[in-house]
Amino acid sequence: MEKLQKVNINYTPPCGVIIEETNVSIYSGDTKTRFEHGCLQLSESEIIWIQHSDKFVLRLEEIGFTELEKAGMFGKDKLLIHLKQQDGSTSQRYIKFSIREGTQFSSALNNCLEAESWKRYRPQPSSASQSTKPEVPRRIVPRSGIVGIERAYEEQAAKTQSNIQMAFEDLKKLIQSAEEMVALAKDVSRRISEKKGNISEDETVLFKSYLLTLGIDDPVTRDTHGTSNNYYEKLGMEIENALFRPVEEAGGLLSLAEAYCRINRARGLVLVSPEDLLKACKTLGPDRKLQLYLFPTGVYALQSKDLETGSLDNETLTTLEKEGPQSVESFAIILRISVILARERLLSAERTGKVCRDESVEGLKFYPNLFLINS
Repeated sequence: MEKLQKVNINYTPPCGVIIEETNVSIYSGDTKTRFEHGCLQLSESEIIWIQHSDKFVLRLEEIGFTELEKAGMFGKDKLLIHLKQQDGSTSQRYIKFSIREGTQFSSALNNCLEAESWKRYRPQPSSASQSTKPEVPRRIVPRSGIVGIERAYEEQAAKTQSNIQMAFEDLKKLIQSAEEMVALAKDVSRRISEKKGNISEDETVLFKSYLLTLGIDDPVTRDTHGTSNNYYEKLGMEIENALFRPVEEAGGLLSLAEAYCRINRARGLVLVSPEDLLKACKTLGPDRKLQLYLFPTGVYALQSKDLETGSLDNETLTTLEKEGPQSVESFAIILRISVILARERLLSAERTGKVCRDESVEGLKFYPNLFLINS
C-alpha cells in the first residue's frame, strides 16, 4: 500500500489522461478502505485516483502485472494490481480497484504496461550536465500510502480530542478564578461600606459604579436565605430592583422569558432557575413597583405598576393608524419589543374592539377597527 502516494490536489500528470472510470473504490488487499466512489484515471505514466480533496498516484513502473477479478451477480469487477519489490520482482502485495463490468480500463492499462509508456516521460540528464555538475544524492521522501494516511487521520483526531479536554480543563480553571474574583469584589465592597479602607469618596463612587456595570452584586441564594418563602421574597425584591429600569425602557411591559435572561446575565455565575423566577415574581404584590401580569393566552410578563392595559390598547391603535396594517412581526419591529409581547398586545386590543384582524394568503394582519372609529 505504500506504493500509492498521496499528492497535492492540484497535481497534473506529465501526459494526458487516456481513459477515466467513475465510482471507483480502493481495496488494501481484500479489505475495503474508506476511500470510496472516486474517479480513476489512467495516463501513460501513472494511475490517478481522485475524490474531493484526496488525490493518489500509482506509478506504472511500480506495477508487476494486473488481473481482472469477475464479480458475482450484484457486485462489481475488481482490478487487481500486483506491485513490484525493490529488486524488481513481483511481490504478494496488491491493490484492488472496483470497476464496472465491460470497461476498457483494464485493457488500456495492460497496453501501457506492455509498451512501457512511462519511459518516454522519464527525464534524461544531458552529457554536458553530467560532466560539469557533481551528482547530488536525492533525498528520499517516504510515501505514506493509504495506511499511513489513515494513521495520520487517527493522530489528528486524537490531537483534537486532547485539545478539547485541555479546553474544558481551562474552562474549569476560569470558573474557579471567576468565583475567587467575585469573593474578592464582595470583600472590597464590604470594606468600603464599613469605611475601614483608606479609600476616598470619589474612589468609592467610582468602584461601586464599576461593580454595577459588571453586574457583580450580592445575589440572593438558597445558601444565604434557605428554601422558605423568605428566599422567594428576597429574590423578588432583587428582580424588582434589577429589572425596574429595563421594564420602563421597554414601555412598561417585559416578557418573563426576557426577564429570565436579563436577571441571570446580571447574576453572573449564580444562576436562578425558571421555576424560582416565577415563584419570586408571584411575591410582587400590588404595592410594588413591578407586578406579574398573566395574559389570557397564558403568557407571563413583568408589568410596571403605573402601566394600564387600556393605555397599551390605545397605543396599539395609534401605531396602526400611523403605520398602517401590520403583522405581528412587523409590529414587534416598529415598537422594538419581542414577538410574543407584540402578539399579546394586538390580541388585547382586538378583545377591546379597537383593532380587527384579516387573514388571507398574505398571512395575518391587524387593522384599526373602522367600524368602531366611524361610529
